[in-house]
Amino acid sequence: MSIFKSGCAAILVLSAFLFAQNDTLSSREELLPEEPSKGSSSEGSLEPLLEKALPESLDSKTSPKTVLYLGGGAFSPWYSLGVLYAVRDYRIPIDSVVGTSWGAFIGALWSQGFELDDIQRIVTDSLFVSQVLKKDPSPKTWMDLPVSRTGTPSLAFRFSLFGDANGYAHFRKKALDADTNALSQTLFRFQVQEALTRADSSVVPFTALACEKGKLLPSSAKSSLPFSKTSGELCPTFVPQDSAFAIYVAAYPLRQSVSYDPVYTVAGFESELEWVQKQKSDSNRTIVIIRPHGISEASPLALMQMGYADVEKKMGEFSPLANRATDRPAPLDSILPRFKIDPSFESFSAASYSHVSERWNMKDTGVAAPANFLHRLSESPFYDSVQIEMDSLGIAKVSALTSPIVEFRVGGLGNNILGPLFYAGVDFRYINQFEYAFTLDGYWGEHSYSVRPALQIQGFLTGKAGVSVMGNISKRRPLKGYFSELSDELKIFEVRENDLILEFDLQDSLADVSVSVLLGEAEFKTAMEEDYGTLRVNSLIPKISFVRNRGGFEEWFGDRGYRIRGELGLRSINLMGDGTGNAPLYFSSTVDIQKVFAPTDFISLGVGALGGVNVRRETGYGYEYPDELEVFPGESDKALENWFRLHPALSPWSSAWNFAEMSSHHYGSLRANAGLHWGILGAWIFGAYMRDFEENPTVELDADRILLEPMLRASYRSLDVRLGMSRLVSMQKPGDLLHMKNYHYFFQVGANW
Repeated sequence: MSIFKSGCAAILVLSAFLFAQNDTLSSREELLPEEPSKGSSSEGSLEPLLEKALPESLDSKTSPKTVLYLGGGAFSPWYSLGVLYAVRDYRIPIDSVVGTSWGAFIGALWSQGFELDDIQRIVTDSLFVSQVLKKDPSPKTWMDLPVSRTGTPSLAFRFSLFGDANGYAHFRKKALDADTNALSQTLFRFQVQEALTRADSSVVPFTALACEKGKLLPSSAKSSLPFSKTSGELCPTFVPQDSAFAIYVAAYPLRQSVSYDPVYTVAGFESELEWVQKQKSDSNRTIVIIRPHGISEASPLALMQMGYADVEKKMGEFSPLANRATDRPAPLDSILPRFKIDPSFESFSAASYSHVSERWNMKDTGVAAPANFLHRLSESPFYDSVQIEMDSLGIAKVSALTSPIVEFRVGGLGNNILGPLFYAGVDFRYINQFEYAFTLDGYWGEHSYSVRPALQIQGFLTGKAGVSVMGNISKRRPLKGYFSELSDELKIFEVRENDLILEFDLQDSLADVSVSVLLGEAEFKTAMEEDYGTLRVNSLIPKISFVRNRGGFEEWFGDRGYRIRGELGLRSINLMGDGTGNAPLYFSSTVDIQKVFAPTDFISLGVGALGGVNVRRETGYGYEYPDELEVFPGESDKALENWFRLHPALSPWSSAWNFAEMSSHHYGSLRANAGLHWGILGAWIFGAYMRDFEENPTVELDADRILLEPMLRASYRSLDVRLGMSRLVSMQKPGDLLHMKNYHYFFQVGANW
């Protein structure tokens, strides 16, 4: 930037010291903390504060002592920083700094040895900008409805449960989602506090002005900030000493075109500037006022450039300092990097201590550690009023309110296989060393119903493991019209299930692993009911499952990330047809890999591969496919056989039912999908190739098959409506895909339950 502005010939006398300082800046990471300086109390007089601010080593009779005052306001962090860049480049000597509000924040960092570029990185962070300028990073819209974020489509109502001093229980309405604005403000305050405790040296004397009950207090910069009770914005007018050369920086413009300050703050600016102007007229005082004429663009870059330019415009008033042009002094001590922030959870009870502390990843460094911690904590419904305060030793003290949670849900789901279904659910969760969750969900329709109770305990093994017991009591009867083209011997007319599932799960950085055992009873009505009655099946299915999700992967309709999922276990299916039954034991394993990405914001692409096999060891024959489930010696039920075969998830609709044409004891598949979406609406198409290595004898299709499934989708949180059509044909007859009347048309509300 040019040293001189055209038309400012009066400042030529300053040419002896008006040259740019070396721009080489030392880079720093996060720094070690220091106890903030605290002055003695004041009764409203500025004399003790200014005496403290001015260094004793300078002789006021031979050289003016320069005090830099940095005022407050929403624009002051960036405007003041621009002023400091000009102070550095033009080598203007500064003997002490006095600041209030955000001016105190900038002044404290600079006086403790922070390089200006390091300060700029802090104040140009998007979170800092949005909080100071009060820009809501996630504004609420009319779409912000009390809808469950995930799971079954339903309206949800969440309450925290607490007791009063008389022992009565009360419910308090609680939001379904974490208050992102409050969490952003918490992290923002922590970043400010963390920055103020970094330096371990003081290069220039600094005083922060804070006020309490109208009295001026010497304080730390923390107490002077706008979000403190003693905010410096409420301070009386700054009065420089007679012997001081005062540089008064006010980011409040003469012509106000853009404002982010409240009315009372603006009124304070006006009154203060009017008083300073009167002091400036005193011949015994030397005050240089740095103030913008007008602000039309409230961006950090524009404000910094404005502060720099406004100093240049006033260079003629700095002539008394011509013989004292100096470079910025080096820090007295080195400023060391602090890569880790130590958290403290002492405010939490023993019941919730471990549950909270395990959410802080000790491997995280810098401000990323509290940011990730707040994100993880926001996923839990238990915590309110989360605060993180940085103390003078660099300890992040975490506090929050905790209470048991009750949630009620009501909604609906269904498709054109089972028809419309009414849904209701309730959760009760609380923390006592571990996290306990009692859940009861269920749906009811004209021909179908289901009830699913569950008990989950999470928090074992430093919060990574949990156990659960889940039940399933259900009846499903397909509508008669949907499978009208299917032969009766392949139809399941009705299935009743009574299952108990025991599970242990472990969440690890590599993958989520679970070990489960299913004990099941089922009754089937098929075409053989007239001859053999209801077929009863007992199942024992122990298995190990693993899932690795990365990049925010979303099933079917995501736009980033990948997932690897696999299962390995045993299956024992005991068919009780004639009262004797048999229990063939066999191995069952599946693997499913999906990858999705988005070349643009509104286009999503995905690819995947999957496979599975059911085999058993036959003495003298090696591995073979499982034996048939015989209803009577030498006779089996084809519909039942297909029900217990594997069913690859080739597309969203293919997993809605155990479709006979996709059943196999041994398969492999490749699939791809593409989506065009905007907001809650999207158009998707899914395609897949399937190889049936078993060559299922009950299916007329060839071993090689292809699937095509286009659909339209509308989705908002758990509300998910799909309309489309699906067709699986032999690969040797791809022209069958053109026969629209043979497609399975579907309408579905909610995912598969």
